[in-house]
Amino acid sequence: MKLQNLLLVRHGESEANINLTKAMENNPTHNIPLTLKGEEEAFKAGVFLAQNHQSFFFSHCDAALWNSSFQRTRQTKHFLLKGAESVLGENIPLVEHMFESNFLIEQQFGLLPYHGRHEQQKLFPLEMDMVQQTLKANDGKFWANFPLGESMAQVEVRLALFFRDLKDDAENLGYSTAIIVGHGAALRILAAYLLRQPYETLNDKKFTPKNASIRHLSFNKKWHDNGYIFAP
Repeated sequence: MKLQNLLLVRHGESEANINLTKAMENNPTHNIPLTLKGEEEAFKAGVFLAQNHQSFFFSHCDAALWNSSFQRTRQTKHFLLKGAESVLGENIPLVEHMFESNFLIEQQFGLLPYHGRHEQQKLFPLEMDMVQQTLKANDGKFWANFPLGESMAQVEVRLALFFRDLKDDAENLGYSTAIIVGHGAALRILAAYLLRQPYETLNDKKFTPKNASIRHLSFNKKWHDNGYIFAP
């Protein structure tokens, strides 16, 4: 079966969304948890999917859920499934297949969360001069990567690898819809890649997803964007 629908779910509100500096005092970026509000947002997203799953042409037997391996996306998956269970009951799962992929993690900003740009300029003057030069160029944000981090262009490469695996997996296991629980920047980059949009569109703030929002992409000869269908 070929993949027909993608439901891109950003993680619920995390501690980093409230105060990044404070959140990273105790946790590296991969281990930052959801807030209580984030847990509630993820639960509501699960309720929405359970109540509207037939609108996206899937039942549990032909759908899969993939999530990033970061703590906040693992927790989002957990509460999303709890929300779906509150509607469907314990004996009717939202999806039949569940997987985790390291390819789906958020864009890595290297030392930026630990040291601001001013501090990085002192520590890595040559690297930061290159970053600043790239950022100042026309729509250069896509190409710039901070020290020990990765650019949007590099994220796109690993997401292209993920999507290749996703398509093969859908055909082998026979599911047509995939729910992808991921991160703001990574999900935007994945959508732009599938929709064949120029990289400049990633600078448009209208594509930035809210926490626990759901964006629907559908396939008919090519991928189409149906926009954000849910936001808590």
